[in-house]
Amino acid sequence: MAFPPMMQPAEVSAPVEVRFGTAQPQRRVTVFFRFILAIPQFIVVGVIGYGAEIVVFLGWFAALFTGRMPASFARFVTGYLRWSTRVTAYAYLMTDVYPPFSLDPDPTYPVDLTVTTGRLNRMAVLFRIVLAVPAFIIATVLGFGWGMLSFFFWIITVVKGRMPDSIFGATATVVRFQARTYGYFFMLTSVYPGGALGDTGADGRPVEVAVSGTPYAPPPPPPPPAYGTPGPSAAWDQPAGTVTAPAPPPPPPPAFGAPTPPPPPPAFGTPAPPPPPVAPAQQPSAAPPVAADASPAGTPQVPPPPYVPPVPAVQGPGPVDAPLPPPPPGQAYPAVPPHVPPPGTPPVPDAGPGRIWPLFLSKAARTLTVVLIVIGAIGFAGYVAVFSTSTTITVSTSINSELAATETQAAYDALRTPTSTFVSASKACRADATSADGELSCLQAADSTFATAMQGYETALGQIDFPASAQGEAQAAIGAAREVTTLLQSLADAPDGQAYTAISTGQAFSTSLHALDTTYNQLMNTLTTA
Repeated sequence: MAFPPMMQPAEVSAPVEVRFGTAQPQRRVTVFFRFILAIPQFIVVGVIGYGAEIVVFLGWFAALFTGRMPASFARFVTGYLRWSTRVTAYAYLMTDVYPPFSLDPDPTYPVDLTVTTGRLNRMAVLFRIVLAVPAFIIATVLGFGWGMLSFFFWIITVVKGRMPDSIFGATATVVRFQARTYGYFFMLTSVYPGGALGDTGADGRPVEVAVSGTPYAPPPPPPPPAYGTPGPSAAWDQPAGTVTAPAPPPPPPPAFGAPTPPPPPPAFGTPAPPPPPVAPAQQPSAAPPVAADASPAGTPQVPPPPYVPPVPAVQGPGPVDAPLPPPPPGQAYPAVPPHVPPPGTPPVPDAGPGRIWPLFLSKAARTLTVVLIVIGAIGFAGYVAVFSTSTTITVSTSINSELAATETQAAYDALRTPTSTFVSASKACRADATSADGELSCLQAADSTFATAMQGYETALGQIDFPASAQGEAQAAIGAAREVTTLLQSLADAPDGQAYTAISTGQAFSTSLHALDTTYNQLMNTLTTA
């Protein structure tokens, strides 16, 4: 078994590259139920994301000391980012091909991701969270803009059966910038996220293309025809609308027994044909030799099936993404629609060196991207304003509740001393009184003093600024204090012992005293949980 050679560690990393192809037809039913179909993917990716967070946390320490992410960490995090990007593109209606449950690259899937890791600046690693804040703000603005128009994008895609080119290009910029932001935050690359308006040409100017997306490489030239056989004219060399006539059929073989006609003599001045090639003594392959001119004269040569090249490997201290094995002889990776360039697709513009999958936008797609940025900025600013206002209200309410709870507890604690004094005075009146009238007068004096203290508690509760969430409990506590004050004053004004006994032993007096404690506890519970 042959193993691929170990790749040398890259000194310079490259940005996160994402391949999208171009907009292709989609099934309307899958577009209509796209969010429901994507739920299993979101669940699995969310679970894997927890593991990716742990790996990134551990990789931060490794990168801080060694200046690069470990190869195994980078391989797993790259796979997670690739999977999440595919799910995002699927949920954003860019393709109806269901994402594979895999972290590995797949050249047959319309969306793919790759990144070249390299050395990292240790200071940039130390402050990676702070440095990534501007990129996260831009990614959030793009996501807000797309989300605010997502319903219209969904309706258009359902009705047309495909995402329009302008929407496809703008969506590709959103997905790619988010992937680049997370790739930078995950320390897979030292290149700061960019390309929010698509890529530019080698001269730094926007490239005007007719079809947005990841451009296609030009088709390979056809194989050379057999010696003496005129090769067919390539389709891409024909003018638009030209219909190529089929090759004439080969002449029928001579009848059995008929003499073979001699070849026509060469025209005057025509050089003699070269001698036939001599077959080699040994074929390098076990396959039987095939003559170059085995096909009849005039038959166009059929080129071999197209070969889909493997996805570029992520470089690092060792193979991070192992290259895909080549297909068997005579076969190719199965092609999917996004890998077939649509008719009339212009050649790939010169995007400059080092770009694997450049993303070019048409003028309409670039304009829509600017609209997404503007709408997203307005929506994000409104969200921040609403969040700040609600946070301020919440903080203000919390502070008000804490102050009200402190004042309520202080008012209730002020009753402890009068209550103890009342209990002690009541016992002393019953023990030291020499007559019934003397005991009654002593008890009424204690009731009057306690009623004054209870009225102070009621007044203190009425002066507290309670929050709106505790207004009901506060009024109940004030009402209970007022009722106890009224009953104590009735005891103090009782005309005789019989009336005093009727009031003090009545159900209303015991119920009021119990309600005084109950309403206080309910009020404090509301204030402390607000």
